Amino acid sequence: MKRPTPNPHVMDVPGYFQGASHFDGMTKPIKLSSNENAHGPSPAAIKAISGAAGSAHIYPEGQATVLNEALSKHFGIASDQIVTSTGSDDLIPTLIRAFAPPNSEVLFFEDSFAKYPIYALCANCKPVVLPRDKNRDYRVRLNDVTAAIGPKTSILLLDNPANPTGAVLSAKEVRDLHE
Repeated sequence: MKRPTPNPHVMDVPGYFQGASHFDGMTKPIKLSSNENAHGPSPAAIKAISGAAGSAHIYPEGQATVLNEALSKHFGIASDQIVTSTGSDDLIPTLIRAFAPPNSEVLFFEDSFAKYPIYALCANCKPVVLPRDKNRDYRVRLNDVTAAIGPKTSILLLDNPANPTGAVLSAKEVRDLHE
């Protein structure tokens, strides 16, 4: 029997290592890079989780229809323009697999989410790291972005506000970049 083998490009994907969970002299550090909350879950979240515990054995409805409809109504946009997921580890690689053909480029910024290059490599795409302007609070230089976009570019991952720098592009800058 032949052993299954992964696609060759997957063997070159580096492992992901989370940030430190402990520091000398500090008890219970909060990892902001992991979106940990120093205050813990809200009482409303605890109540909702407790209320749902009795049905945890039932597989959830995959489209989040109730949430999708509520968001649609609240924001006044069509429900087919809303995508829900279980978080960035679910949504971002799904988007890359859906929209980035093999051997295309996935652009993102230095000091962004450490899994961006992993997601790109797993999809057999080339990760392209763009610089941030260290003289302007680590903001994105729009000219650098437009200069980096080429015929092989398939996706630009724009984290706004940037984590961990906190740099923010204005709505106008995002629109200008989109154009």
